[in-house]
Amino acid sequence: PTFAALNQYGDPRGPEDLLGHATVIWFYPLADTLADGEGCGYRDLYEQFQALDVEIVGASYGSPEAHLEWATEENFQYELWTDEDRQLSIAYGTGSTTAWFPDRETFLINREGDLILEYVDDVDTAANPYQVLADCTILFGEE
Repeated sequence: PTFAALNQYGDPRGPEDLLGHATVIWFYPLADTLADGEGCGYRDLYEQFQALDVEIVGASYGSPEAHLEWATEENFQYELWTDEDRQLSIAYGTGSTTAWFPDRETFLINREGDLILEYVDDVDTAANPYQVLADCTILFGEE
């Protein structure tokens, strides 16, 4: 999909940043909210995702400054993307122009930028990173 976002440092991000490696994009309501469990789960499993050549990206409507503060506080090694104009969340069907927050959903994108798995119904924030890692291990572990 076509979109423009900023990471927590204010650097532009777009579809080209999803190419060449698998990517997990997990959407959450706001930085430093109930998303802590999910965010910290991805942080704690980060090295295992990296071993599979899978990048992690968190995304929400918050500002780059709020994302940077949260990422620093929680020692996140991965990028948090700001989706203030909602292009990214609309592209993945997890947000709208009138929604206060994106839905809590996770998407797995392959190396070519194609959506291959969705985690969309009643995402368990504590279990989600582990389930996604298990799926990534099955999909990318034997390459």
